[in-house]
Amino acid sequence: MTSEDWCHVIWSDKCYVYIGDKKGTVWVTGSVDEVFHGDYVIPTFKQSPIRVMVWGYIIEGRKGPLVVLEYLGGHGGGMTAKQYQEQVLSGPLHIFYQEMSEERGIVVFQERMVHHPIMQRAQMFAEMKILV
Repeated sequence: MTSEDWCHVIWSDKCYVYIGDKKGTVWVTGSVDEVFHGDYVIPTFKQSPIRVMVWGYIIEGRKGPLVVLEYLGGHGGGMTAKQYQEQVLSGPLHIFYQEMSEERGIVVFQERMVHHPIMQRAQMFAEMKILV
């Protein structure tokens, strides 16, 4: 691909953020008289663990929306194909894709949902009229 071609590709990826009470071992070095110095103390929070999943999009020179997803998490975690289509494809991505298509002509969407079967993904993108 040429550098001109790259301005027609939307890239996306997801990120899981976990804030909880399992930090592991933290080692701090300092002298004995600095034991309770603010630079060497790690605050703790008395709250339930928080799990958030976000999805974002970029294209040359532009950032798409950062979407906070309704992530069920738990044992097995992840998203079903239906959740992915409803929360990612049908909403913000579809709008961003349409905007970029109008602004730049044909836009190819590069997605990374490799754990959904290829035929299922192809069908979802075809229904949304998104080129992959």
